[in-house]
Amino acid sequence: MSQGTAAARDEAFALIAEQISDVLVRVDRAGTVTYISPAIRTYGWEPEELIGTTGFDLVHPEDRPHFVANVAALLEGKADPLAGREHRILRKDGGCYWAQGNPRVLTDDTGAVCGFVNIFRDVTARREMEARAREQAELFEAAFRHAPIGKALVALDGRFMRLNAAFCRVAGRTEADMLARDFQSITHPDDLANDLDHLRRLQSGAIGSYDVEKRYIRPGGETVWVRLTVTAVRGEDGSPLYYVSQIQDLTAEREAEAALKDSEARYRLIADNMSDLVIRMDRRGRINWVSPSVQAYGYAPESLIGRRVVELIHPDDLAGLRAARKATGGAAPEAGFEMDRQLRYRTATGQWVWLEGNPRIIRDDAGRAVGAVNVLRNVTERRAQQELFAAAFQHAAIGKAVVDMDGRFLEVNRALCEMLGFSEAELLTLRAPDLAHPDEAGRASGKFERLAAGEIEAYAIERRYRRADGGYIWVELTMSLVRHPDGSPKHHVVEVQDLTSRRAAEAALREREAHYRLIIENTSDMIIVTGLDGRSTYVSPNVRFQGAAVEDVEGKSFRDWVHPEDVATVMRAFGQLLRDGGSTRVRWRAKTSAGGWTWCESNATLVRDPTTDEPTGFLDVIRNVQKQVEQEAEIAAAQAQAEAAAAAKSQFLANMSHEIRTPLTAVLGFTNLLRELDLPDPAGGYVKRIAGAGNGLLAIVNDILDFSKLEAGKFEIRPRPTDVAQVCEETLQLFSTQAGEKGLELRFDLRAGLPRAAMLDGDRLRQMLINLIGNAVKFTDDGAVALTVGPGEGPGTVAVEVADTGPGLDAESQARLFQRFEQIDGGMTRRHGGTGLGLAISRGIVEAMGGAIGVVSTPGEGATFHVELPAPAAELPEALAGEGEVVSIDGIRVFVVDDNPANRELSRRILEVAGAEVAEAADGAEAVDRLAMLPVDVVLMDLRMPVLDGRAALRRLRSQPGPNQDVPVLAFTADADVAGEDDLAGFDGLVRKPIQPLEMYAAIAAATQWPGAEEEGMAHAAH
Repeated sequence: MSQGTAAARDEAFALIAEQISDVLVRVDRAGTVTYISPAIRTYGWEPEELIGTTGFDLVHPEDRPHFVANVAALLEGKADPLAGREHRILRKDGGCYWAQGNPRVLTDDTGAVCGFVNIFRDVTARREMEARAREQAELFEAAFRHAPIGKALVALDGRFMRLNAAFCRVAGRTEADMLARDFQSITHPDDLANDLDHLRRLQSGAIGSYDVEKRYIRPGGETVWVRLTVTAVRGEDGSPLYYVSQIQDLTAEREAEAALKDSEARYRLIADNMSDLVIRMDRRGRINWVSPSVQAYGYAPESLIGRRVVELIHPDDLAGLRAARKATGGAAPEAGFEMDRQLRYRTATGQWVWLEGNPRIIRDDAGRAVGAVNVLRNVTERRAQQELFAAAFQHAAIGKAVVDMDGRFLEVNRALCEMLGFSEAELLTLRAPDLAHPDEAGRASGKFERLAAGEIEAYAIERRYRRADGGYIWVELTMSLVRHPDGSPKHHVVEVQDLTSRRAAEAALREREAHYRLIIENTSDMIIVTGLDGRSTYVSPNVRFQGAAVEDVEGKSFRDWVHPEDVATVMRAFGQLLRDGGSTRVRWRAKTSAGGWTWCESNATLVRDPTTDEPTGFLDVIRNVQKQVEQEAEIAAAQAQAEAAAAAKSQFLANMSHEIRTPLTAVLGFTNLLRELDLPDPAGGYVKRIAGAGNGLLAIVNDILDFSKLEAGKFEIRPRPTDVAQVCEETLQLFSTQAGEKGLELRFDLRAGLPRAAMLDGDRLRQMLINLIGNAVKFTDDGAVALTVGPGEGPGTVAVEVADTGPGLDAESQARLFQRFEQIDGGMTRRHGGTGLGLAISRGIVEAMGGAIGVVSTPGEGATFHVELPAPAAELPEALAGEGEVVSIDGIRVFVVDDNPANRELSRRILEVAGAEVAEAADGAEAVDRLAMLPVDVVLMDLRMPVLDGRAALRRLRSQPGPNQDVPVLAFTADADVAGEDDLAGFDGLVRKPIQPLEMYAAIAAATQWPGAEEEGMAHAAH
């Protein structure tokens, strides 16, 4: 190295050494101090006093051997970066301070060790802070472990990371079991949604914490109420890392704020590996030298030369620096180096770390600032720990305080202030002993002495504390001691939990236990505890009600008094209980004291070891159910009678339907024929009235039968591809005449998004709409009736609304709307008529289709009935495309079989008008005989006939060879309840009575149409 370079280096070295507050020492190869910076004067020494010495005498005697060994290793060139570099250095006044060395070995041009340079920093304050941090961490750990309330650390996905014994005790599970679970699996299903909603708000930062009451499910199915307090521990970027949960058992009436402990992050200062960073800057804040330790932050030293320090400082922190410079009138360097600050600096990877600076201004001979030297230390973890401890203290759910050795409050949290009714300022003027009840003075003196002596880590005591209003509350005090680094007591940390409610609950619990004991001993139910071998270990005194004494049963095998035929059943039930857990019920016959047998019912549960959770026996509550068994037999007999009566009712309704529909067929059929004639005015009006009355009677019969089928669960729903819009619009138009007569407007609204076709039962949709629209037209005197159809709220659903401008409904009327035989009032019944079944049937249809129906109405403003039905989109069959084509039966040979002459004549008239050729028979036997000789194209077969009914006639026709063995046969019936495949097995279709001519023509045309050309075996031909 040239002399000029060496001189420049020595000059830079001397300049740095003269300016920094750390003590810089240079030692030669012999171990003698050749240079020591003026900063040594801070500790009472002059540099000249130490130059030429080894400096060993300045080291504390206890640290001197280790210090001497480090010096020897350095002089050998063995600079171990992991060696302990902190020692106690003696002040000249006899005191000592802790210094941390940062040595660097010096070598000559040959590479041989010629000495070393060491920078000593005063770390006394830092070590005291670390000692306090360790004390805080130990206190935190003790508080978590010994807390009287349940505490847990919970991962973001709900898994338990750590729990204390109190939490496991409340949950009724072992710690291993809890650590294998998440909180969702033990939360009652009814409470989970609310808990998760709060958790989402907490995670998003909308709330800082939340407090809810919820239920946990214990292993046996038992629920326990707890008050849960949850906070989130967040990272530097504000994102949540995990949750801290605290619970209080409310089942035992433990009223208190759940202790909020930020126990999840126990930060410890990493002192032994701490490395300082030294930066030299010019007066413009540009770096002209940086120590190699900057590599710990991802930078090469040379990469920072020439850069401005402000480029590395977090933008939010620059404002404070510039304010400091402004306060000095701009005389200080740009970056505000004269201030001790903790700032965020950016690492090479883009992360931010907190560094604590110890800057010194460098001035020239004229006293002008020419630059600065700053020694920076990483305090990121220390800041995080301080913030964590402050948050845990201030936001804890239970009362907390720091109390000095004289009992005066130094710090208190909000929960303690709220508990005692004092403000923070008021509590800080008081002493903790002054709040204690006079009767309890000195009660904890013995425990306090043991705590001070280090015999115990903490102690808890229950006592009464005075509130601001002069009253007293019971509290539990958990007291721990914080010590100075030398072990002397420093202050106490106190946790205060309100026990007023708990003590009241305990008194109530004792009273309830006495009450339950009285009930157990006097109830007729027997309570028996048995081991796994079946021998009883406890027998309640009330076995006397069964004629037995406790000593007769206790210690005996359970099976000794079970009926031999029931032993296997009982053993099987208890064996399953042992395997599956939970509880079980089993009935068996017990031997009585008189030698007879009586029916009993066991309600048994497993008894488990509280420590291992292994089954140890059974708890069996046994009830004498002899009378209940007898009553159940009577009920079963009564139920059989009721079912027979229901069957008779169904048969009666079917017969009634047939008997009413048969004459109605003639009435309505011939009436319709008369209406087609050109009758004079009086006669035409009479015929119109007859038709209206007949249709009204038919509607009543249909309503009663539909409701009967709904009640019996026989109402069939047959989904098929349906043009929903077309069905709705056509149904609305059915009421155009009625609406026109009343001056009402009919409106149809088709909303966008409705599929062309949907899978649902179009006939049932039409039936339901007829009821709803019919009601709307019936009860609306002026205005409009609107039908709206469109996509529902859920996927694959259709929404239908029928709105009117009628009188509207009050709340009481709406509640009765969908009940059977209900109209709003008798006046409406007299005015509008009807059975009152329409809306009940509509509701039944909607529910049978898997949908929902409701109404929104205000008196005087009309009503809107809304229906939502499941109706997934479907492809419309091509066959529906021809629905508008004209149906023709011209020339078709129709054979009508009916025992009612009027129905035969009516059928002939209706069919011949359409061009069909008609033949007939009065019963099934006559029909079979005639069809054996007369070829026809289709047969209309009545089901109920004398001599031979329709089903029997069909079977005989199909079994006998002849011209009509394979001819289509349509069921021709007034029975309203035939529709299923079983009811019409063998028939090729259905024509209902009363006859609807178009439906009859369509059914005949469908049965006689030509099959496709590609199909084999054409069965029929249409003429």
